Amino acid sequence: MANRSYIYLKNGDEARILTEGIYTIPYFWQLFWDEEDLKAPIALWKTAEELEEDEEQAERFYQEQNVDILLPIEKFRQNALQNRSFLEENVPQSVQLYDAFVRYILANVKDGDVLGFDVLDIVFMDQVSVVSDKLLKNIGAIRENQPKDLDFSLTEKNLIGLAMGFPDYYASELLPEDNILDSVAYQDELKKMKPQEDKQGGDMTGADTKANKWRSGIVYLLILALVIRLIFYMMVKR
Repeated sequence: MANRSYIYLKNGDEARILTEGIYTIPYFWQLFWDEEDLKAPIALWKTAEELEEDEEQAERFYQEQNVDILLPIEKFRQNALQNRSFLEENVPQSVQLYDAFVRYILANVKDGDVLGFDVLDIVFMDQVSVVSDKLLKNIGAIRENQPKDLDFSLTEKNLIGLAMGFPDYYASELLPEDNILDSVAYQDELKKMKPQEDKQGGDMTGADTKANKWRSGIVYLLILALVIRLIFYMMVKR
């Protein structure tokens, strides 16, 4: 099963998932944080890492502690607005989707919500110290507008998977307002991805055509062999 990360709206025991990352922490999410937001989670991740060999203690720890990154909505709003300029300057093609994503989150906020980030599965793909250092370095690079210092690439074209995360297709009931699936920005990104899929489909069609020709050739040779055998048999009979 793939290692996943989630961004969600949390209200008490209720969690409404917005999008998910697969084997990654999408980089839009990292624009919503500052160093202070990671201080407590990193300490908990390190404790969790130490307890991994003791299943009983680890289970008790996870029951007692929330190891996710949690942001007050107002702080999310401030960070999202403040760091938007980083994208404008360095990845202007991503701003449309970023704005739609931020709007989607804010449109679905309820009283008492906080914004949560469940990233532990991704953190545990490496040592906690290594991953946390990378995340803190990314935050600093964004703040100082130093894209060359980022641990992720801004040139990747798959903005849905690598920047925003894949939407939860069941979220329309829980997150009905300004659903990201219906946004112009999201649909535009899907269209950009489609030519690649079409090309792959074309390659597969070409492969099928070659396979069909090969199979036809085999059938032809078999028929030819039978005809030759029949002729030989008739000559012997004479």
